[in-house]
Order: sequence, then C-alpha cells, then structure tokens
Amino acid sequence: MVLYLRPLGATGASEAMSDELSRGLSIAALVVAALALLVSVLALWRTHFAKMKLMTAAGDVSLHIAHMKGDDDGEEAEWFIPAVDVKVAFTNVGARVGRVKALRMRVGYPELPIPDAHEFFSLTAEVDTVLYEEHVANRFNWLSNAVIGEGAPFVALAKAPVEKHLVFGTRWDDPVIQMLRISLEYVADGSNEWVQVEKWDLDLTPDMWVYLVEHPGGSLSSWPVDHPQYRQGYESKPADLHKYTGSKAPLPTRSKYATASKVIEYRDRAPDHVTEVVKRQEPEASPDGS
Repeated sequence: MVLYLRPLGATGASEAMSDELSRGLSIAALVVAALALLVSVLALWRTHFAKMKLMTAAGDVSLHIAHMKGDDDGEEAEWFIPAVDVKVAFTNVGARVGRVKALRMRVGYPELPIPDAHEFFSLTAEVDTVLYEEHVANRFNWLSNAVIGEGAPFVALAKAPVEKHLVFGTRWDDPVIQMLRISLEYVADGSNEWVQVEKWDLDLTPDMWVYLVEHPGGSLSSWPVDHPQYRQGYESKPADLHKYTGSKAPLPTRSKYATASKVIEYRDRAPDHVTEVVKRQEPEASPDGS
C-alpha cells in the first residue's frame, strides 16, 4: 500500500484559488455582456432614433446677369438682375425625418474697405437643368419654362439623397465691379443657425461685367474654393502627349460610312457668336456592299 502525504491547508488554498478564478470569470462575462448591450443600444439609436443630420455636396456656380429696362414706380429706369445657379445634393444620414426650412446665398465683398460687407441673394426657384440651360439667355423664358418648384422648404428622408438645381438672385441698380465671395447656406430642423454648404469666388471685372450684360447667355463660373487644387494637377504626362497620339498615315478625306460632318467656325470669342455649319454628305455604300 502506498501513502501520499500533503501539507495541511493545501485543500483550503486550492479552493480559495478556484473561487477567485470563478469570480474573475463572472466579472469578465458581465463586462462583455454590458459592452454588447451598449453596442446594441447605440446601433438601435443610430438606426431608429438619431436626429436628422445632413451631409451636403455642391458643384460649381454660374452667374448670369439680366439687363432690365422699363417702368419703375412710374419712371423709366434700368437695373440688373444677377442670377446664380448651383447644383446641390443633401443626404440625411440620421434616422429620423427632418426638414430643410430655408436656403440662401451670402455674397460677400472681401476687397471692399468695409469690414464684413455682404448681402444676401434669395432663392428664386428650383429648375430643370436641361430646360434652364436651353432658356437661360432670356430670364422670362426660363422662368416660364424651366421652373419646377420653389426649392425650399423640403423634407429630408433618412438615407435618401435629395438633388436640386437652384437659382438665387437679387436686384442691382448699378454695375457691381468686385470680387464676390459666395456661400450657400441652409437652416434645418432643430436649429435656427445657418449652416454653410460650400463657398466660391467670382472675380467680376469691368470686362466681364460688360460681357455678361451684352451676352445674356454668357456666364461667369467657378468651382468651389475647397475643390482640390482649384483645377490644378491635371497636366498631361508627358507635356507633349498629343504629339504621339495621332495617326502616322494621312487621314482619309471622307469616311466610308454614311455620316453628317459638322464644322464649327469660331468667328468671335463670345459663345453666342459660335456658328455651327452642317455639311450633309450623301450616304455611301456600307462596308458589306449594301
């Protein structure tokens, strides 16, 4: 018979260590369960109860100027109506429906000696892009044919993007020859503060003013100030790339396919003096002889 001897108290020490290990595991399990519950609550909040939060994006702006003449309070007068249009997208990344209550354009004059000199252009209308570009040379025409709504207020559903082409304007009684700092702003549910969407700079020089007034279809445009490198960084590589992209053999004088060729003659630098000359060609036989 073999006898195993162990010190007195060994059984009690082992049981104590086992109890401490059990309590540690229980605490760890509780911590994990609490973290899981917290994550679940946060996920539930974000997907069902989070307030409206807008993400926005805007493209370039274009300025047109309508030169108006007519009766103004019983007197013959003339004035100017600047119209600034921009395409903008709103996305409500929250979980609850909200409203964009109003939109406006703040037009600042940073080069004036007057601190914080600015005015506001009110929202004129939301327009159909194709029809607006078709009728933009005549203010009354685009107002009659291109307007599809007031633009604001509007409802922003959760996770549903809203895209709008908006036109803002005001009245100028005299020519404005200044650098314009334009910012698009909105105010939404839950706050009375105006929030900036984007900003642009337009340099309205004397020559540009005369051009815009004499050519209503012409425009002065600008990309957002925060656009990467302001259109820089788009140089070709190598600089003489198109020296190598042409044909080594002479081009044919006519296509072997039936086409209508178009030649655009630039008779003046102004866009509305561009004349498109269309020369119709008689169809030739197709490659298969038909």
